Amino acid sequence: MTPPFASEPLLALIDRLGRFFVWRRRSLCDEVRSGVLAVAAERDAANTSRECAKDKLREYVAKHAEVLKEQEALQVSLHQSLHSVGRLRNDVATLSAERDAASAAHERVEGELEELAAKHESTSTMYQLVAKLHDAKPEPHASAVEFNRLLSDDYPRFADAESSLAEEAKALMLLQSVGRELEMIARFPDIHRHRMICLAGGFSAGKSSFINSFIDDPKIRLAEGVRPVTAIPSYVVASDAPSIQACSINGGQFELEPELYSKLSHAFVQSMGFNLSDLMPFVFIGARLNAEFFEHVCLIDTPGYNAGHGVADGGVRDRQQASSLARQADGLIWMIGVDAGGVLTASDLEFLKEVGHKKPLYVVLNKCETKSEDDLVDLIERIADDLAGQGIDVAGVSAYSAIEQREIKCHDESLYAFLRKNNVPGDAGTALVERINEVFDMYDASLLRDTRRISMQGKALLNLALECYEVGGSDLREKMKPTLARLKNSLSAPPAPELCRQSRELREKFIECIMSVTGLQTSASAEPLS
Repeated sequence: MTPPFASEPLLALIDRLGRFFVWRRRSLCDEVRSGVLAVAAERDAANTSRECAKDKLREYVAKHAEVLKEQEALQVSLHQSLHSVGRLRNDVATLSAERDAASAAHERVEGELEELAAKHESTSTMYQLVAKLHDAKPEPHASAVEFNRLLSDDYPRFADAESSLAEEAKALMLLQSVGRELEMIARFPDIHRHRMICLAGGFSAGKSSFINSFIDDPKIRLAEGVRPVTAIPSYVVASDAPSIQACSINGGQFELEPELYSKLSHAFVQSMGFNLSDLMPFVFIGARLNAEFFEHVCLIDTPGYNAGHGVADGGVRDRQQASSLARQADGLIWMIGVDAGGVLTASDLEFLKEVGHKKPLYVVLNKCETKSEDDLVDLIERIADDLAGQGIDVAGVSAYSAIEQREIKCHDESLYAFLRKNNVPGDAGTALVERINEVFDMYDASLLRDTRRISMQGKALLNLALECYEVGGSDLREKMKPTLARLKNSLSAPPAPELCRQSRELREKFIECIMSVTGLQTSASAEPLS
């Protein structure tokens, strides 16, 4: 077998050198040596070339792996796209089937022509509304975006590290309510100059009709009815240029026709097959209102907190919305329909205790045109007594008629006096900062309690060690040393200064975002607990 790198001339020289008698042996050896060196050089060059080839091969393998990964990612993306296309095709097929069924029914039954035409108009309106909500382009405020980023990124990391706060759910709800209100202020920059008065109560209590009784524009009317009607919360402010702005979930907004707005009842929303509030969380209305009462007031029309039967999800979402809106308001008007008994129920009182803490409360008994004045006096006095019995402060109770647009009777402060007193420029910026301070004051107090508790535990452990030494001397101290060491190790570590620093920095960042959006010059920031 020929050795690697051995050439024919070199082998011939080696054969000559192996003979018994070789002529000019020295020169022959030199030639063999030169040949060997040349072969060695060839071998080294071949090795170098082989290493280069290996490097290139590794590079090609790595590139091949990257290509495979990219191919896999593209395949996943393609699969997802195909899946989405399949779902869209199914949706289109479903919609086409519904349209064909409607057309067939229209052809078969001439007597249903008007009903089908109305359904077609409703469906067309529905999809136009959805399309507008989808196409509405937001104009995000950088500080509102930063607030939501802090809430979704920085705050969860801090809350996970600080696990001692028992009211963490309340803290999160407060921060989320601030975020929602801050987004609304960013979309409607002048809203923070209004004082928020929330109208809450059971379904069909007359909240919408109460607001309508003050609107001096027949074209702009909130939907009314004896069944649960209000499905989308509405913010109503005084304006010389009446308008209805629909606000989409992505932050965009567009003009909503009054005719369409008047149809946004629970029945209409349920007919859409999905919850419209997922796409349109609220509506902003500018209407002609009496400046004496509403120049600086923003009325919030909420869904009935107890809609329950006949409403999607049993009214859970309505209750959550009513609770959240009542919490963020500066004042609360609680509506009671006299046609429903005209009394405060146990669930009414429970809800008021839940949301009405530390804010002005006024109770309006609506639809009172059907009762005598003597009956109304009995009803409003009973309501006042029920509230006093539960320790709920109320500015007054009014017997009101939305149809006649007048107050009939009142207990303590009149409705008009309450509205006039609250008709002052609002300062949502300060209120939002106070809510931020409330959250982080809870965290600071929790950290302080932990620090004090652990400090007391450490002192108690030290006292125990000293008592062991005093009672049993060094022998007992040595026996107790392992136990004391285990107790010391079992003590939870004190809240790190880093948590206190994070709490302070996160508080300041949230407040900076609020000040940027609202134009608040100085914040009512609280000093963190030492």
